[in-house]
Amino acid sequence: ALALSTLPLLLSYSLQAVDSQWLESYVRERMVLDNLFGTIEGNDEDHCTWNGITCNAEWRVETLAVGENDTVIGTIPTDIGILDQMLYLSFNSSNLTGSIPASFGSLTSLRTLIVTSNQLIGSIPTEIGLLPDLEELDLTGNILTGALPTELGM
Repeated sequence: ALALSTLPLLLSYSLQAVDSQWLESYVRERMVLDNLFGTIEGNDEDHCTWNGITCNAEWRVETLAVGENDTVIGTIPTDIGILDQMLYLSFNSSNLTGSIPASFGSLTSLRTLIVTSNQLIGSIPTEIGLLPDLEELDLTGNILTGALPTELGM
């Protein structure tokens, strides 16, 4: 049997573990976004307040909408899959280059993926076809090659 006197200690430990997990997720998301937008020295502003980004109640990125008027740096970060709470992702006319990272497959909550009118090359990763909640996919206006992954069911 657990002594009642140890309950506060256990609760305190559990809260510290949750807080450290939340903080780690928050910092990792910020690093991905800094890679995408470029680190702005001295910018301590919470990324959940940035233009085109909305976060859920746990301060995790839920929407990322980057348009032609937003400044992004070159390629889609390969670790974008860290944003695993994201529901909506749009890179529209963002001048992105390179390939579509396979880590998109880690965005398991994603419902909408729009990556249009960029300069992306290569094939569509099969991992995109495995996203369980994906309802809308638009990759037009890029320089993609190869067949559509069979996992997309088209």
